[in-house]
Amino acid sequence: NSMTRKVQLLLVMAMLFSFATVSQAQNGTSSNMSGITDDQTVDPAQTKEWRTGDNPYSARPKDMWEVGVNVGYFFYAGDVTPNFGYGGGLSLRKSLNYSWSLRFDYMYGYATGTSFYDYRNTGDAKIRNIYGNQPYYYDYESHYVHGNLKAIYSFNNIMFHQSNPKFNLYAFMGLGLAWYETNLDATDANGNPYVYGNIPDLPTTTREQRDIVQAAVRDIHNGEYNVLAEQATGIIEFEANGRAYPYFLEIETGLGAAYRVNQRFNIGLEYSIISLPSDLLDGQRWRTGTRTLTQGNDFPQYINLRFNFNLGNTETKTEPLWWLNPNDNIYNDVAELKKRPVLDTEDDDNDGVINSFDQEDDTPEGAPVDVRGVALDSDGDGIRDFEDEERYSPPGYDVDERGVAQVPQPDFLTEAELRRIADEEGWGKYPKTASTGNLDWFLPIIHFNFNSYGIRREAVPELYKVANVLKNNPSLRIVVSGYTDAPASPDYNRVLSYKRAKSAIDYLVAEYGISRDRLILQYGGEESKLIGTTGREFFNRRVEFKTAKGGEQDMGMPSGPSNAGRGGGVNRASY
Repeated sequence: NSMTRKVQLLLVMAMLFSFATVSQAQNGTSSNMSGITDDQTVDPAQTKEWRTGDNPYSARPKDMWEVGVNVGYFFYAGDVTPNFGYGGGLSLRKSLNYSWSLRFDYMYGYATGTSFYDYRNTGDAKIRNIYGNQPYYYDYESHYVHGNLKAIYSFNNIMFHQSNPKFNLYAFMGLGLAWYETNLDATDANGNPYVYGNIPDLPTTTREQRDIVQAAVRDIHNGEYNVLAEQATGIIEFEANGRAYPYFLEIETGLGAAYRVNQRFNIGLEYSIISLPSDLLDGQRWRTGTRTLTQGNDFPQYINLRFNFNLGNTETKTEPLWWLNPNDNIYNDVAELKKRPVLDTEDDDNDGVINSFDQEDDTPEGAPVDVRGVALDSDGDGIRDFEDEERYSPPGYDVDERGVAQVPQPDFLTEAELRRIADEEGWGKYPKTASTGNLDWFLPIIHFNFNSYGIRREAVPELYKVANVLKNNPSLRIVVSGYTDAPASPDYNRVLSYKRAKSAIDYLVAEYGISRDRLILQYGGEESKLIGTTGREFFNRRVEFKTAKGGEQDMGMPSGPSNAGRGGGVNRASY
């Protein structure tokens, strides 16, 4: 609607203004932060050794913590069209290495929304008690709070053709705990339901038409959100003031870009989407005119500006590592080497290393050397290779003056001793084979897409395993049982379960030539759940295979809608 578009436009303008301001402040200033001092690393002694060539690696830099504040547009993508919303929060971030970092975020969000079509005879008991069969236009406000720990990956700070980046591009994913409360504007000041006689009769197929209807609804409503909306069940709930306060586990993912203003400050723009198990963030989860649930959950989304500050002493700490290019030290050393005078290319001891780089200028003729011109001692026994009669002595043993390891001879058993022990232990008294008896085979489970009985490509290897067991055990019979998850009616789910079991049997018969009388069709509908949930659940949509114990019989097709589910899936033509 128009309010949403205004908020989005303001955010974009604010971001452009901020970037323009910092760009002017940075004009002519390099972001090259190479030249880390020894005191800015976790081990100054190691870094000094690296600078003199006595250690192949420098120590890890000690970098600053980043604290930030953020503000932006917060809204729900759900069943009710969002209106105005805002959010704000605090963050604390620390690097793990040059690419990965962890950030803790605390955020508060405020969201509103108004539907542009009416709901009648809804499954929402609270609204039905107020409006009966009369129409109601959902109008909500919601408060959302979460704490979230994110793993962040920076894409562009490891660079090969320039120094440290001015922009940092990153993606993140986090796990957190969230609480929300949604209230509806459902009654007037006297507690009576609203009458919507002045709502324009428009088709609401265009945004302009929807905006007109929503504006008319808000003109009728008084802006008092006095009815607590339906609530989902959280993983944790606290009781207070005679009601439950649920908390939910959430997953947040998103992308961001930040601009480095200076060593202490950067500004960023970020978008994130949050997933949590609730379709009631906007207070509405029912289809209009029916008492069936809508498909899918609501998703909070947050577009925000971030103002980030680096904390720490710049004399002893660097910027956060995601602002540093670890290749800087390598390129600086290469550049320094290029500036050195012409090298002495003579090789006085003929070891293949020129005098300028040779650290041992009197190596004997023909002695193998390393890149520094020093005679090799490959096994580290203190005797150089050209004097060592055993260049790769086994570790852990003393060596003689020739470099040969003094390895004690192993104490092996003779063949006669082995035969004596075998006779004493009776190793030859046991039969070579044993009957395994009747086995209760462990057979796989296959799963199905939502409202489908078509065989998925991922299920083909599992059906192949079942077929192999049947082919290798001609007397074996298998019970094939179909099940569903719980969104539809019990009758619908029983028919769909029957069709899933039949699809698996038909596939085994057609693809692998299994005799139909060795497969017993049964079904259980939604009653036998692997995971106890009332909504969609992939693991509950399944067919199980179990060895028949005797007495099991095919179950006929149950009564119910014959058009339950949809077919498709793999077939013979696709292989």
